Amino acid sequence: MDKGMTTKIIAVVVVIIIVAAAAVVLLNNKGDDSTPGTVEVGAIYGNVNGDYYIDQTDIDLVQDVIDGKKTLADWPLADANVDGTVDSTDLEIVRTAAAGNSTTLYVVNYLGENVAVNYPVSNYATTGGTNFRSVVAVLGLANGMLANGTNSYISATLDKALYEGREDGTITKLSGTSLTTADVDTLISLKTSIVISEENGMSSTSEIVQLLTGAGIQYLELNFKDTTTCAKSIKSLGILFGKEDTAKEYNEWTESIMNTITSNEGDKFGTATVLTVTMSNSVSGTESDYYAASNEVGGNNIADWTDKTRKVNTGDTWILEYKADYIFHFKSEAFPKEISESTISNYSSYFKETDTYKNGGYYLINGVLPLPVRKEVIAEIMYSDCFDEGWAESLFQYYFTHFLGQDFDVSSVTYVWNVTD
Repeated sequence: MDKGMTTKIIAVVVVIIIVAAAAVVLLNNKGDDSTPGTVEVGAIYGNVNGDYYIDQTDIDLVQDVIDGKKTLADWPLADANVDGTVDSTDLEIVRTAAAGNSTTLYVVNYLGENVAVNYPVSNYATTGGTNFRSVVAVLGLANGMLANGTNSYISATLDKALYEGREDGTITKLSGTSLTTADVDTLISLKTSIVISEENGMSSTSEIVQLLTGAGIQYLELNFKDTTTCAKSIKSLGILFGKEDTAKEYNEWTESIMNTITSNEGDKFGTATVLTVTMSNSVSGTESDYYAASNEVGGNNIADWTDKTRKVNTGDTWILEYKADYIFHFKSEAFPKEISESTISNYSSYFKETDTYKNGGYYLINGVLPLPVRKEVIAEIMYSDCFDEGWAESLFQYYFTHFLGQDFDVSSVTYVWNVTD
């Protein structure tokens, strides 16, 4: 197929129903060997070499800094208690963590703040959307979780353990991805020790975080927006929960996928023009995660506005000026439940008059797919001749079978719709 992927996509012919509708924190060492150097968001102090384990290597590195063989400027994570010096206290913390015993570790949150976390993590709650939920599933964090806040598209298959725990009451349901004061009361009553959240903008000075910390509940907010930041967060969660091997394997699998995409697309990388859409009618701008994701897998996103999204309302003509080869519309829906043709018509109606739609380049994609799977799907749609037939679907199947441990046939489910008249 010329503009399709070789895995299962339903080509939908519709009668349109018109409806209204950071990164890296730099702690500059200023040329002073006694001053910490660069520390990345998501890093754990005490994981001195920044790998997937706190182990003998980290113990040795702390000792080398103490002995003057290495510098704090080069090994800033050797300062395990973040007091500005490396001494026997830091050595003891790292030794304790390496043995898997209780201590306090400091994690750099998405704002670059150092958050004290009781290690190993227990009595925890989580909040977040699809990207974090898939990490919860892969690392098996639903087992032992006290409470969870998420959106309405939690899947009985992709989020099986979390879904079942919320349904049977072993995991208390919170309000949503952002916490309320009522949620704080619930977390206190559950004797929660820590809340781990996907980025939602609550800094340490926000009212909710202040209420949590005032009640003795730690709050760690991490970033899962793209491949790089997600990998860093997964690495740290692997350490905190004793899931180091799984975290390493999953990140290496994701990295191998990205390498395959780049290698297979070759000179074609960046030649397909795209626009990305979220929710019902919000077209991603240059500051959007979806804009970056489309470029990461070889698309050339032609959006030129700096806002995260720009809405297309019924009758708008500005969108007609953007003549992309593909429009990828990510809309989260129940999985594996099929969505109705009328719902598909509603979403696609905003783009019916674009050249992209008329040329068969409009794709509606279920946004609950795990982040690497979403990227596999759009890469194969853009450059189907660069990949073996069924490549993206086979990787999605591997995700289910290997990482989720489920005997679920992904070919039985539609999660991509190529919508045309």
